[in-house]
Amino acid sequence: MQITWSASDGTVHNRSGAAVADWPRGARAVWADLDLAEDEALLEPVLGHVARARAGLAARIVRHERRRPSLLLYPEAVTFLLADMALEAGREVSVASERRRALHVVMNRKVLVTAHVADSELLAVAWEETRRGETLAEGVDLALYQVLTAYLSAWERLRGHLIADYESIQAEMLLHPYANLAPRILAARRALLAFNRILRPEAEIFQLLGSSDFTFVQKTHRAYFQDVTDRMTDLVDEVEATREGLSGTVEAYTSMQSNEINKVVKLLTIISVLSLPATTIASIYGMNFKIPELHWWFGYWYSLALMASVTLTLLWWVRRHQGFR
Repeated sequence: MQITWSASDGTVHNRSGAAVADWPRGARAVWADLDLAEDEALLEPVLGHVARARAGLAARIVRHERRRPSLLLYPEAVTFLLADMALEAGREVSVASERRRALHVVMNRKVLVTAHVADSELLAVAWEETRRGETLAEGVDLALYQVLTAYLSAWERLRGHLIADYESIQAEMLLHPYANLAPRILAARRALLAFNRILRPEAEIFQLLGSSDFTFVQKTHRAYFQDVTDRMTDLVDEVEATREGLSGTVEAYTSMQSNEINKVVKLLTIISVLSLPATTIASIYGMNFKIPELHWWFGYWYSLALMASVTLTLLWWVRRHQGFR
């Protein structure tokens, strides 16, 4: 367990590998971060510093099973669940390449507790910003603000990957209409659907955190939370706009594929029409009847010239009527 706290004189201290006995007494603000893989036994005692219902809170966190982001208010504390997303290096952005992990947050007016089951890059960033800037001396709500800021920055980076992939699909579709883009389009649609499924309920949590009804944030710090709320709203809107744009891309891709197929069918039809007169003439001269040209010296060359002239005449007529456009 890691603990950082602001003492009564305003100085900020940090301790790694802390035990329950190391809890700072009389601190103005405390942030405790627990890795549930190692610190599960410390969870309930630590939550006892946040809320009276520590057993219920501990059970809620430990028994978490990939449910959607949610928030629960207690008289003296609040707890909410966020989805910690990490992009695996070397893979395209898709549902399969995202490791969804739960980030549990429990706080009251003096204590912030974060719990997770795997290493969290965003918490490491928020922890460093809080320790270096000594913002904890101004209140535990600013530590939460650092967590939310790092969280949004991670989502915005993932959104950038998705938008870049979307723009790459559009460029590839225009430059190479025959390319098989269906797997990439389907992967992008699944990723955007997953983003939207997570971000929409989380946007509601951010709305509450930034509202005046959320009493765990000091009035002087409310502007910070309104800022992260606006950023989350913009993020949801951009993801939704990208989803709509991708839907239009799917329609355009289908239309272009249909046009290309129509061109091929049109060309094959013209070739069939051009070969039809020659086939007809050849079938006439191939019948088992006495034909006047059969014993004529130039009959063979005459039939070939007749086939060529009819075919060329038909070709000229097709080109004249813009049949190849």
